[in-house]
Amino acid sequence: MNWKVIKTNGTSNTTDGMGYDNVLKKLYFINEKVGFFGGDNSDLIDYKIDWREKARIKDAILLKTSDGGSVWKKQIPFEKGEVLCFQYIDSTLFALTQSYYGKNADSVRSHIYTSIDNGDNWKLSCTTEINLREIKFWTKNNGIVTSDELPYYNSKEAIYETKDGGKTWIGLFHLPAKLSGSYELSKNGIVYYLPQLTGNYIGFNLTTGETTTNRIPSNINPFSLYLDNRDNLYLITEDEQEGMLIYLKEKENYLAIKFPTKGLSVIKANIFESSISVFAQEQDNVSQKIRFFRSEDLGKSWNEENLPISYKASPIAFFGIDKVWAWSLEDQLQVRE
Repeated sequence: MNWKVIKTNGTSNTTDGMGYDNVLKKLYFINEKVGFFGGDNSDLIDYKIDWREKARIKDAILLKTSDGGSVWKKQIPFEKGEVLCFQYIDSTLFALTQSYYGKNADSVRSHIYTSIDNGDNWKLSCTTEINLREIKFWTKNNGIVTSDELPYYNSKEAIYETKDGGKTWIGLFHLPAKLSGSYELSKNGIVYYLPQLTGNYIGFNLTTGETTTNRIPSNINPFSLYLDNRDNLYLITEDEQEGMLIYLKEKENYLAIKFPTKGLSVIKANIFESSISVFAQEQDNVSQKIRFFRSEDLGKSWNEENLPISYKASPIAFFGIDKVWAWSLEDQLQVRE
């Protein structure tokens, strides 16, 4: 595989006067050609303005490419606020945005938009004062979302379910334990999450309402969960001696997979079939170098690939087994293909 740098067209108006680009914060591709940049203009607003005022007046930004990342066209389908995440399933593209109101920006409204033509046109499906954080759908009608009910203090996390494509949401307050870390949603509608107490993970079936508690061996202390494209479940841990470790659940056993990132800070990783891609950053005070590691045999062996631009990679998007995009500098996108 090769890396190349694409000089982008249509992204230059997202950089502030100092040359910093923190506006494009979400990168998402629905296939090898069509992708989206999402973010907000808060970093372009006068830095002297109070952060609460910036949150109140910032505008959502959305750019679309149809050629794999070279040309980006600005779209204005959303109201004020910020783009938090995207998801594409069953030919339907979802976008979650959030806007703020009031002098202290303490009144939050979340918005869910849908598109059935690959992001050319959008329809507002829902506006709610619940502070939604991330959407996950397993069909175009069925999905869940997490919520921080109080956005800035005394944060309380909850899960809500939709059965009508995000138009209405019902709180799943009967779940047996508070969420901790991440949650995952399988292709057949099972929500996996870590409870507040360690020692197990929980699966909640949205169709049947059944709850399954799965014991975790005492030597594994995960802080997060992950599902790959085939719904294989991984437990993610950080070991003082070994660094990042993940464990693949195989029936009654767990397969340990050691990342080659000891002493590095993992930025983002992706597992597709037997391939693992990992971006990591050197943590010393002198170097900010970004490194990319790749395994084709589920972590049995690793190769490091040289990045054309190695001192910035954010945001990042993956598609399929090989394709990777990393936003690196103003008007420059590095692509693996």
